[in-house]
Amino acid sequence: MIEASVPSKPKPFVVDTRTGHKFDIKCSGLEPFYIKRKDFGELPKYLSEREKAASEAQKNYEEYIKQLKEKNALMVITKDEKKSLIDQLKDKWQQRYRQYQSLSVMIDTPPKMHHKLWLEKEMEEIEKDINLLEGYDYIYVAK
Repeated sequence: MIEASVPSKPKPFVVDTRTGHKFDIKCSGLEPFYIKRKDFGELPKYLSEREKAASEAQKNYEEYIKQLKEKNALMVITKDEKKSLIDQLKDKWQQRYRQYQSLSVMIDTPPKMHHKLWLEKEMEEIEKDINLLEGYDYIYVAK
């Protein structure tokens, strides 16, 4: 008894030129190869790892900025500190004023002139600092 054999299927090809250049249909992109895979449509592992690394870097950066802001934050001088600063400046001004008063009436040499100008400049700066401190209720200084 003769049995009929099952005919073999030809291998599917794609012909892309009129001269007969052919290649496998799986590599051509004409057959849905990737959508039949089990992990189709899922986020690749390397992308999820990269996203985690980026979020971790962003978190570290925000923490660094927060620490930097806390480090460079301004603090308020208390009333006692302000009063002691003003008292110290007034004492310093009194010392400079005594030195200024003890200068001779005739200022005829360059060193004496220079010393007198220096004392006047110092007293002006101290007066500006005192007026600045007395002019404001709250004074902020860097840490």
